[in-house]
Amino acid sequence: MHLFEYSGLTAEIPADIFDSIVAIERMRALDPIRLSEYRSAMPKAEQLMPRSAAEAARYLFGANMAGYAQAMLGMLGAEERLFFDAGLPALHKVVTGEGTEIGDDDLEALSQLGESFRMADDVEVNPLLLVPAAVLDLINIAPFGESTVPTAMALMQGLLATRGFPSLRCIAIEGMIDKEDFEEALIEGSIGWGDGANDPFPFVRCVCEAVLLCERRFDNAYPLDMGRKLDKSTRILNIIKSSREPVSKAEICDIAPDISRRTADSVIAELVDAQLVEKVGSFKDARYAPSGTSLRGSGRRPGLKGWVRIGIGAHRTSVISGDARVRLYIG
Repeated sequence: MHLFEYSGLTAEIPADIFDSIVAIERMRALDPIRLSEYRSAMPKAEQLMPRSAAEAARYLFGANMAGYAQAMLGMLGAEERLFFDAGLPALHKVVTGEGTEIGDDDLEALSQLGESFRMADDVEVNPLLLVPAAVLDLINIAPFGESTVPTAMALMQGLLATRGFPSLRCIAIEGMIDKEDFEEALIEGSIGWGDGANDPFPFVRCVCEAVLLCERRFDNAYPLDMGRKLDKSTRILNIIKSSREPVSKAEICDIAPDISRRTADSVIAELVDAQLVEKVGSFKDARYAPSGTSLRGSGRRPGLKGWVRIGIGAHRTSVISGDARVRLYIG
């Protein structure tokens, strides 16, 4: 029998997860200053994030996520912390468009999950440990069958964003998740779940790494120098220099939505003329990299390749790991 207990998560944290959490907290410490310096830029980023989340979810789960953006807007508009509560079926219906009757056993499991989550939250278990562990339990309870996964992932962003992660109000965590790593972490973290013998840390690790990428992107989009914001020209150069791959103008404007395409055109032209940046590719597909580094990559964004879809497919093969209740489907 699975026990929903989260207070023990802090007892033995794997070293790499601890390092990720420290890195995240170090960047979060500057967020109050960042939010103040860039206060005029934040509303646009927050407005666009749900749409980005829906696009990433569509890619991750291989199904139409028409309600994903609406669900995200609703959660991020909450003035208080979100919890696992009776509103979960309504959230699922908004995310997927499906109404599902939850069985008595699953209702009891959800009640236990919600109570244990609140208790751990009250004693301030770090949300970077608590939220992914609880979301993993929700996925394994599977109250909505295979479509539990997108609902759980949408809820995860809301749970973290309402617990002091302003970066997740502006950047979709779904877009930072490597699909192959996510599938592997979900399977590994679910082995032995039914007997209460599973190790949640593979899934926690995957989520912490994605949140760290969100924080780095937040820092790149809204950098600080001695506690003051930078001008848009410096920010564009910073985005190009910090990217692992050459980036397009559209991607720059996506990272920092307050930078208009016209501004990006003008600034990049000046950077190219100053030989600080070089153009890679044709006019239509042009990307930009720091001068002398254009051969380092193809411009393809990392973390968006190769993973099997989770969700609905015309021909599906069930992949079940051990006695885990989570089911992944190859679409």
